[in-house]
Amino acid sequence: LSSISRQPAYYATRHRSLSKSARMRKFLHAMMNRARRRLRWQSVRFEFWRTFRGKRVCLIGNAAAIDGLRLGQAIDACDIVVRFNVALVEQREATVGTKTDVRFVGVTLNERWRGPFEEVPAADPLWTFDKNAAYLRTLRRPFVAIPDKWQMLALSFFKRRHPEVIVGPIPAKPPRSGVVFLLLVLLYGRPRGVVLYGFTRHETEAYQAIYRANERRQEDLERYAQAHCEPSVEIAILQKLKDLNMITFGSA
Repeated sequence: LSSISRQPAYYATRHRSLSKSARMRKFLHAMMNRARRRLRWQSVRFEFWRTFRGKRVCLIGNAAAIDGLRLGQAIDACDIVVRFNVALVEQREATVGTKTDVRFVGVTLNERWRGPFEEVPAADPLWTFDKNAAYLRTLRRPFVAIPDKWQMLALSFFKRRHPEVIVGPIPAKPPRSGVVFLLLVLLYGRPRGVVLYGFTRHETEAYQAIYRANERRQEDLERYAQAHCEPSVEIAILQKLKDLNMITFGSA
């Protein structure tokens, strides 16, 4: 009888022991994931530092204002030339130059973008978000993968170090890929200078593109605009960076 009366206490103790063990495993698993994430993020920061440190960097945006201008020689004179998404240089060398040291693909390479992306030269060094990693591996193309979370966190990261640039609350939607990459280059790349071409400073031009403009439908533009913060936010950030001499604008 005494042994039977002790069983509930025994099982309760056993349950607490198992529960404590499960909590410990969950805690250790969370700590390991946190350590992996920290190591991964540190390796990406180092890649920015290794690529851009001490260099004069030129970022070529896709605003319509750049089209038709003869900027190729000035662009190619920079140490590092960064292009975005699927903007091509073929037959436009006098306008946008010939160098491509980094091509940052911020769009999701779904069925909508895979056709245009296939025209991107295989020699272009690719940087992209994790969301495109699986597809690029099927193509056996080397790339530098940036954590997906950084698209949203770039503004927070930058505001933490430069609160004078980003004033007010962080918007609920991220900037476009050009502004995101610019902020990451300034944060972690430590370049000697950054010059921008083809980055709009006018809200009315904010979603105009120079590549395949006649093939992009209005609903595509509307869907693209809904996924990003207001153009006025990006323009204010760019203007503040210019006022603080952190970037310069080219002639377009």
